[in-house]
Amino acid sequence: MKPVSEHIPGYSYGTAQVAPSPVSMRELEELKISAGFTEEDERYLRLAGEMLADQTKWCKSIQLQLVLWVHPYMEAGKAATE
Repeated sequence: MKPVSEHIPGYSYGTAQVAPSPVSMRELEELKISAGFTEEDERYLRLAGEMLADQTKWCKSIQLQLVLWVHPYMEAGKAATE
């Protein structure tokens, strides 16, 4: 399975800049059980990530357009994200 992305600008996952999760691995596993999240779900989620890996810039653009459509007052700050 290939990695979803080597680097996504603006995200620092896996670095010291990111605070540790307040949720323990045991709690995460319990939450997955409570939500009915299975190994099959995880497999399909990873497949979706692989399929969309080269579309992250497009997805971010669409997300920004939707945010600006719902919250038009944020348009003034849009230039700072580009």
